[in-house]
Amino acid sequence: MDPPTQPYTTAILLATFSLLSVLLITPPMFWHFTNRNIGATSLILWLLLLNLQTFLNALLWSHDDLSQWFGGNVLCDIEVKLMMAASVGVPSSVASVLRALARVMDTDKASLGLSKREKRRGYAIDLVWCVGCPVVQIFFHYVVQTERYYVVGIAGCTPAADDSWVTDLLILTPPVVWTVVGGYYSGEFDLPDLSLSRDPFADLIAFSSQPSCSSACTATAATSPASWPTATPTGPASCASSPSA
Repeated sequence: MDPPTQPYTTAILLATFSLLSVLLITPPMFWHFTNRNIGATSLILWLLLLNLQTFLNALLWSHDDLSQWFGGNVLCDIEVKLMMAASVGVPSSVASVLRALARVMDTDKASLGLSKREKRRGYAIDLVWCVGCPVVQIFFHYVVQTERYYVVGIAGCTPAADDSWVTDLLILTPPVVWTVVGGYYSGEFDLPDLSLSRDPFADLIAFSSQPSCSSACTATAATSPASWPTATPTGPASCASSPSA
C-alpha cells in the first residue's frame, strides 16, 4: 500500500483559517439570533456553512494524488446545493441587513415604535429573502445541472452547470439582483444632521439609544459580503456524473 501523500501547505493554511473563521463568527450569530436579527443571523449562518465546507474540503482533498482521493459521494451532493443556496443567501441577507438599517436611519420615523403586525411582516420578509429565495436557487440548479458535481484539488466539491443563457438567467442573475437591492437600501440611509452640534458624539449616542434602534443598529456586526470559497486548483479534477439516488 502506498504511503499517504503529504498535504499541500495551501490546503493546511486554508483549513486553518476557515476553522478559525467558524469559531470567531459563531458567538455573534447566536447573539443576533437571540435579538431576532434575522438578516444578520442568516448572513453569518451562510458564511459559517461556507467556511465549514472549505475546512472539510481542504482536509479531504489536500493533495493531487487521485488514487487516494475520496469520491465525494453524498457529501458533495449536499455541499454543491448549499453553495448554490449561499450564492443567493449571502447577498440577500446583506440586503436584509441594509433594509433594517435604512429603516433605523430614517430620522423621520426613528422615534416611532413598530406595531406587532409590522414586526411580523418584517420577520416574514426577512425569512423569504434570507431562506426562501436561497432554497429556490437550489431547484434552479437542478434545471441547468450537467453533472452531480466536480471534485477539484484543495477546493473540493464544485457545482456543475451547462454553458447556456438559462444558466446566466437562473444562476448568475439572482446574486446580481440581490446586490443591486442591497445597493438601493444602502443609498436610503438618512443620517442625522450632526453638523450644528457642539458635541456630535453625544448626539450620535442619543440617536442610537432610541427604542427602534436598539436591535437593528447592532446588525452591522457581520455585513461583509463574501463569495463562494475557492482555491486555485493545483492539479487534476474529477467529476461524478451518475444521477443522485
